[in-house]
Amino acid sequence: MDVAVVGGGFCGALVARKLQRQPDVTVTLVDRTPFFEYTPGVHRLVCDPGRGLTLSVPIQAFLPRARVVVGDVVQLTPGMVETEREQVSFDRAVVATGVIYPVLLDDSRDVYTLTSVTEALALADALRDAGRMLIVGGGLIGTELAAELVEKMPHLHVTVVHSHDRLLERNPPSAARHAQRFLERHGAHVVLGEKVVDRHGDLFVTDGGREISADVAGWCTGIRRNPDFLGGLDEVLDERNAVRVNDFLQLPGYPHIYAGGDVTSIREEKTAQNAKRHARVIAKNIIQDGDGVRVAYRPRPTPMVISLGSRRGILSWHGRSMDGGLPGLLKKLIRWWTLRGYRRRAI
Repeated sequence: MDVAVVGGGFCGALVARKLQRQPDVTVTLVDRTPFFEYTPGVHRLVCDPGRGLTLSVPIQAFLPRARVVVGDVVQLTPGMVETEREQVSFDRAVVATGVIYPVLLDDSRDVYTLTSVTEALALADALRDAGRMLIVGGGLIGTELAAELVEKMPHLHVTVVHSHDRLLERNPPSAARHAQRFLERHGAHVVLGEKVVDRHGDLFVTDGGREISADVAGWCTGIRRNPDFLGGLDEVLDERNAVRVNDFLQLPGYPHIYAGGDVTSIREEKTAQNAKRHARVIAKNIIQDGDGVRVAYRPRPTPMVISLGSRRGILSWHGRSMDGGLPGLLKKLIRWWTLRGYRRRAI
């Protein structure tokens, strides 16, 4: 069986790792870069760019039995993945391309997103001579970035603008209070209930008419899925451009094509933990496909750990949260354990 995996993030990499162990499966993984990156930790590189190599592992190193194709996918048809340079045929395919954060401003100079090591290093370079930083979005990424900056760059004036009435709005209210208290205690200015909608030079304008002066901005809101290469498949995208899947994570009308991770239409928190749960279900279903046995994916609440600087954090689960040093340590252990799994296979 030939399996093509499109995307080498948490879902795609884990599917490929599991399938390469099967003697009757040939795996090809297609990604735009040759590295797996631990993206939940890239905000730390903004203040410590020397750690960049610690968050990346060559894909081929932990997929010694798979073929890795580096390049952008142009189109996926019912039997072929087409890249800019070659075509990869398949019996089964997995779509796990994740999301992007489009900057919704006409003038995006000195405005950075934070979804890769490269982007984090570019922001770190831009902050060397900056005195004022604007973070657009106070969700998970924006809050972690802000906490890192206010702790390690006390000279930097940080402003966080969030369109909701509290930070981390998909977490318990107590988590929002912990986060806002930490940021403001370290000198950050938090603006809630407003959106950044325009820009005039170094002045960023909110829909409430507020003008915020900043040398550099981090854009941490407004995710967009980019599965344009699925245009040749009928009715697989919903109104949000997310990939529709059934209970077994198969595309409607294409039972031999699966999707997992942030690109899917599943209504749940888009986390690395859930992406890995998708991967386990997809791998089982592909392996057991010939036996007619399938495993259903059931969304469920999972713990979320949010870092607040280098030592503190917030743990949220079942409507409750706690902050302090223990969640901060747990966040580090999760990063270490995850990367250890990939590096161990690289030896």
